[in-house]
Amino acid sequence: MNFELRKPQPLFIVLTGSVGSGISTIIQRMKEIGIPFHFIVPEGKYPHLHHDSDVFLFDENRLPNHIIGEFENSMLKIGKDVLIATDVKTAAWVVKQIPYATTIFIVRESLEEVEKQLRKSINNPAEISHLVKVIEGEMAMLGNFQYVVVNHGFHLDNTVDAVRAIIRGEHLRVKPKIASKPLI
Repeated sequence: MNFELRKPQPLFIVLTGSVGSGISTIIQRMKEIGIPFHFIVPEGKYPHLHHDSDVFLFDENRLPNHIIGEFENSMLKIGKDVLIATDVKTAAWVVKQIPYATTIFIVRESLEEVEKQLRKSINNPAEISHLVKVIEGEMAMLGNFQYVVVNHGFHLDNTVDAVRAIIRGEHLRVKPKIASKPLI
């Protein structure tokens, strides 16, 4: 018996996380090991990615049309998954606009660990306190996302493996999420 399996559709993946979760490092590692994505990142963030041909920059003032248009063009022309890495608030907005997106939220193992990390680079207690409140607000938005990955003590390869496992699982869906217009 011969089974004809469908070719998996490219995915739109939203990767976000609380302050100090390690998103930039995760993206860099994914590129280093050759995971085939187009990355969409905000201008001014993740500068180490800005000159790469697989990276699209977006202006947060033109977010809606730019992001969706770049995504659909990339998927249609190249057939690669597209990953947008952005802050939690912007990611929550993208999720509402693109309901077929696969959403992954990165967190550290505890707020205490994040505070400890912040204290290594920030000397101002008021700034640390402010960032902790921001993180608490971001964590309150966790329910808007499908998956959560804990970045344990920055064991980077384990974190990247968890993200890859989610993506592999999404490609294996019997009933995949469908884009707003057919992808050929």
